[in-house]
Amino acid sequence: MDKKVEKKGRYNGIDFVAGLAMLFIMFFHFAYDLKFIFNRDINFFPSQWMEYGRLVSVFLFMTISGMTLHFSSRYIFKIVKLSVVAVAISILTYLFMPDEFIVFGIIHFFAFGTLIMVFLVLILKYINGYLGFILSMFGFYVFWPVTSGYLNFPTGAVHLPQKLYELKYLFFLGFPGENFSSADYYPILPWIFLLIGGYFLGKIYLSFKPQKKKKSFDPITFIGRNRLFFYIIHQPIIYVALSYYFNGGIEI
Repeated sequence: MDKKVEKKGRYNGIDFVAGLAMLFIMFFHFAYDLKFIFNRDINFFPSQWMEYGRLVSVFLFMTISGMTLHFSSRYIFKIVKLSVVAVAISILTYLFMPDEFIVFGIIHFFAFGTLIMVFLVLILKYINGYLGFILSMFGFYVFWPVTSGYLNFPTGAVHLPQKLYELKYLFFLGFPGENFSSADYYPILPWIFLLIGGYFLGKIYLSFKPQKKKKSFDPITFIGRNRLFFYIIHQPIIYVALSYYFNGGIEI
């Protein structure tokens, strides 16, 4: 293979899957805005299948982000970029959409989670990929209900001390207080286990020695390759478009 392609090429299959996940997230947010911001009755939202679709999309989004830790070493640039975007999202939602204020959303999670992974990979790289993936999925299962005050175990639920949730600034870890509110909320626990699982998936994937190819420019793969950009711009575009459609202009 051409060395330039090997160095600059992409794993287009991974980008394609990320693009599919991004498309559903866009659709989910479109339905959310219709229902809760513009107060339109739509029979498919909220619904169980939409929630399942959201969870699958987020699972793919996060595990793929974990996989990409193998494909780039520009961690500092990525963390700074995500942090700037996260702060901007919080400021803009606070100023212009206070009812939809985002305190610690998915971009905040990726910024903080990537920083954590920079240190975790120093240990994770020594663990077998298959074993590591199984353990990380078990960790996700155990910590899935942490924001509700307990942990899942095969033997039954284990309730956590209420004092953890009374500490004001532990919401980012997964211990939101009684009055905590965030329109988009993805704390470190349990979601960090999906980044970890993705790291091990990447390890497994690379063990098969896949070949990088030239960048594909089909629409879905293009969206997946530029998923951060599309995640940032899709909500403002949806909001502006719906505002003009229903109200003839933007209402702030």
